[in-house]
Amino acid sequence: MNRATIVKFADMKQSPEVLMDLPEPIPLGSKVKLAFTLSRVNRGRTEELKVNGEFQVTSVITDLTRGTTKQVVTVSSIGLAPAWVAIKSTSKKLAPTHCGPTKVL
Repeated sequence: MNRATIVKFADMKQSPEVLMDLPEPIPLGSKVKLAFTLSRVNRGRTEELKVNGEFQVTSVITDLTRGTTKQVVTVSSIGLAPAWVAIKSTSKKLAPTHCGPTKVL
């Protein structure tokens, strides 16, 4: 049965909780391919998390405190761990392309 599953990342600081559809129950040690992008604003700075790769399930918990039964899965990356990356702002003002006439005294 597929229900909404909360996915956490073990090898990442400030790990987001991502709601996904995964089979239930998912066995420990199984490999899962994940691909998604998240964005956030952290202290006035826009950051993006690009997750694309293979992960291994390290723990599975059934959570009954959230009103409905949810499966909480913690995964660790097999390759390079995902990280939050700052995005450059594109709202900088451009220099004027035309100056007014110069007055000579």
